[in-house]
Amino acid sequence: MHEELVVRRGYRPKPKIKGWPIEWVELCRNSWVTAIKERPSSEQICQILAEEIDKIRGEYDSVHRILDTSEKSKKSLYNEQIRRDKNGC
Repeated sequence: MHEELVVRRGYRPKPKIKGWPIEWVELCRNSWVTAIKERPSSEQICQILAEEIDKIRGEYDSVHRILDTSEKSKKSLYNEQIRRDKNGC
């Protein structure tokens, strides 16, 4: 069934645009582009999702862009990087 719909007929899911942030819609659409080479890489997907998580948490500046050199910030960045490394993102 999957092969028939997706591979042979080119079926792609349609994201629910109402209520979804545009970044989610674009990620969904871009991930289902017919030309595989035009789809986002795993690294790009992880980066997009990490940025969206930051937004949801209210942290609009990505952890990677924080330049505060205080010890607390260094420790926070280190712990966040370890978490992402463990999760493969």
